[in-house]
Amino acid sequence: MGSRVSLDGALGEIFNSNMANEEKETSEAIAESLEALEELVVLGGIFLLAILLVLTVSGYLVQRMLLTPIQDLHRAVHNAAVGGQIQRL
Repeated sequence: MGSRVSLDGALGEIFNSNMANEEKETSEAIAESLEALEELVVLGGIFLLAILLVLTVSGYLVQRMLLTPIQDLHRAVHNAAVGGQIQRL
């Protein structure tokens, strides 16, 4: 009976040791996952800022290259019509 108790005690210690090792490994895996997630969030933020910069610059270029000449043309046609230089057919 005494050997049975010591065997149970030894198995209990091994089980507790294995559980502690598994908990430690799980904690380390969670910490690594959180670090990777943090890096992903930072890279995602940088990516979104880059997209915002590209959209801002492209919007500015569209406004300068397309809208301003169209507005100038509209203004010139309007001024000519108001000045009487364009007559109805």
